Amino acid sequence: MTKSTPQNLMRTFKDRSDGICRKAAKLHAIDSSIRISVIIEKPGQRPVVFSSEEQGFQWPSWMEEYVYAEAPIVKRPSHFVSLNEGISRGRVKVAKQSS
Repeated sequence: MTKSTPQNLMRTFKDRSDGICRKAAKLHAIDSSIRISVIIEKPGQRPVVFSSEEQGFQWPSWMEEYVYAEAPIVKRPSHFVSLNEGISRGRVKVAKQSS
């Protein structure tokens, strides 16, 4: 039995690409020594880059050039953690409201 084509292909694409990045973040959370880099390109849209590095692009060697040239949407593991988890791991800082 074949699956029917989703009615909103743009939404499906976004959900699936976010899911890939979320899974990569979970894999990196299991073992932080795992290095993951994912590029998702779709014609006519801004590319999405997932990097397991929280800052910069040291691996793979060509990634920094790609990011500079293509100006993609960059996602990192900290984008896929809850606020409480981010605070406890020191990845998120609570800013005080100005009065």
